[in-house]
Amino acid sequence: MKSDIVTRRLADDPHWAVLVILVFSALAMRVMGIGVEGLSHPEIYIPGIDLAPNISEPPERHDVRFALWWHFHDEPHPIGWYMAMFGWTSLFGTSEVALRLPAAILGAASVPLVYVLARSAFGPRAAVLAMILLATHGFHIFWSQHARMYTAGVFLGLLSVWFLIQLAQAERRKPTLEVGYVLTCIAGVQTVEFFWPVLLMQVAWVSLVVAKPSTLTGAFLRPHLLGPRLLQLQSVALALCAPAILHAAYRARGGAALEPNLSFVTDYISFGFLMTLDDFRIPYLQLPPVLYWPIFGLALFLLVSATRQPTEERPEWREETPQAPPALPIWIAPLFALCVAGFMLWLASTATRRGSVLAVTALLPILALFVPLLGQIVRNMLEAVPPLSRWIGRLHPPVLLVWFMGVIAPLVIIAASMIVELLAERAFLIFVPFLLMILATGVERFLPLGLGRIAVLAALFVTFLGSIVYNERRLVSPNDYKGLAADMQPYMEPGDMIFLRMKDWVDTPFTYYMPDGNYVAEGYEQAMSEQPETRVWLVTWPYSDEPVIRDARRTALGSYEPGMVITALRASAELFTPPGTD
Repeated sequence: MKSDIVTRRLADDPHWAVLVILVFSALAMRVMGIGVEGLSHPEIYIPGIDLAPNISEPPERHDVRFALWWHFHDEPHPIGWYMAMFGWTSLFGTSEVALRLPAAILGAASVPLVYVLARSAFGPRAAVLAMILLATHGFHIFWSQHARMYTAGVFLGLLSVWFLIQLAQAERRKPTLEVGYVLTCIAGVQTVEFFWPVLLMQVAWVSLVVAKPSTLTGAFLRPHLLGPRLLQLQSVALALCAPAILHAAYRARGGAALEPNLSFVTDYISFGFLMTLDDFRIPYLQLPPVLYWPIFGLALFLLVSATRQPTEERPEWREETPQAPPALPIWIAPLFALCVAGFMLWLASTATRRGSVLAVTALLPILALFVPLLGQIVRNMLEAVPPLSRWIGRLHPPVLLVWFMGVIAPLVIIAASMIVELLAERAFLIFVPFLLMILATGVERFLPLGLGRIAVLAALFVTFLGSIVYNERRLVSPNDYKGLAADMQPYMEPGDMIFLRMKDWVDTPFTYYMPDGNYVAEGYEQAMSEQPETRVWLVTWPYSDEPVIRDARRTALGSYEPGMVITALRASAELFTPPGTD
């Protein structure tokens, strides 16, 4: 008898019509208006975009080799997303829509994955509701409409869990699924940093659920052959993912994350930052307490409700497979570990700083060989505590995995943030679908079908519909580059100089919207002396603490006559004319 975990054909699913409608609706909501708002400075970091040569930060990257080199040495985020987007822009161009479309597609593609995973854990009714919640999740829609890596991370996190569940139930070797799982893990850590907690939670789950108590024969001679084949496969995946840690250590920086605070926790519980603060707008966009706390209360109520016994028969799960898949070939894990360690040593030798620290990270692929041993030790320790072992044994394995992803992993990161800067709402998006699955089953488990459940569903409908409206008002960038450039265009004259700063990432997005500008980023006095009759535009980005930007550019323009001033959100363009001109 085939398990319910195995994905059924769409035509065999009683909810297939709802599934199709929701996927297309999710895509439509994410594509609609995708090119309206101007690009932010992080979106400009995608390779292939034409930027002002020699003065922009980042620089133009139209060559794969240079793009790889630059992103490794100068970009703190994982490289994989940018290189994948380089291939995309080579095919589809660098318009706003083209740059943002992959995030929208992957955001919509996450919706059916949520259904499949929630159905395997909680049953079809909760799965449909979880799917609806993600499809209409305003914060997820917002990040699906911008050229960032976060919805790609969500998709890869869900896909890796799907592969894991399939492999956990396999009765024989599944090479295609195994390769798919390993490649998804590599792609995940090369897309978002928080894929690492996802991967570590998966290792913990396999150790607790799939591994069986056993003696540690040959523990230190062949540690990579202990435990189930799936745990061995995960050690290979961890070894192959290790270069991402080297890059993270190389480009680590401070001041890029939020301070740990209680509001971050309540925002996450509130359906995954559904309507969180936006401090880019003026004034700030924020829910009033009279709305915020009822939403938090509803989410907390559903989270507690999800711990109750299910009201419908839970999906099938084979507690024992007739014949477990054989161990991986003895040479596979050591070979990959040694090759990756050598590659990481070479990477460390190319670094411009922290070389000795990076060289130490080359030990990580070797340490990954001990993951099956550690997993087996954890499983044996669990068996030594019968009450805990019996409790975990009563849990439906996919349910435990979803709780690991949606609750345990975020709590661990929040606790770790007391020591290391880690918190960012957009980065936590990878855990949100799992939280929504848990909250969806909370509706199912608390009340039978009746007025109570109808009231809860109505509250969810109003809340999530409101989240779409709320997040439509969010801004992806504090500065309106697009609006400023559009307002300047009618007043521009041929040859006008535009004063920017040399290789300043705050200025660079402006050049995307005015690619043919006559930019001057250094030697301002010399440029004015060489073109004494040319008008000058001073483009700055004022903010509340400094409403008028005073720097070397303004000093150089001391003898010029100020003229019109064009403003947009935290953006200003001042026209200066040479002295003595009309």
